[in-house]
Amino acid sequence: MRKRFVVCAAIKFDSGIVLTGARHWDKWMHAMADIVGEERLGMQTEDGFIDNMGNFLTRDEAKNLVIDLNQANVDFDELSRRGTLFSEELY
Repeated sequence: MRKRFVVCAAIKFDSGIVLTGARHWDKWMHAMADIVGEERLGMQTEDGFIDNMGNFLTRDEAKNLVIDLNQANVDFDELSRRGTLFSEELY
């Protein structure tokens, strides 16, 4: 069984489409959104992350996973108190 870890930032849309990138709304995520087109994306529903198995994780789920795995690049006590994971903290 492979170890699960957080890979990159993701944004989920009500259309079911999920865009990914190194950071939320980085140039690559913007480029993918332009290719897909606003009308197909629908409304943005949630910022989150993707794990190495391709699953969408909410910010809270990703935060808990990086804390459990000691993956984040931040102070874990601060991350626990703040409650939100940012893509800049992954690497």
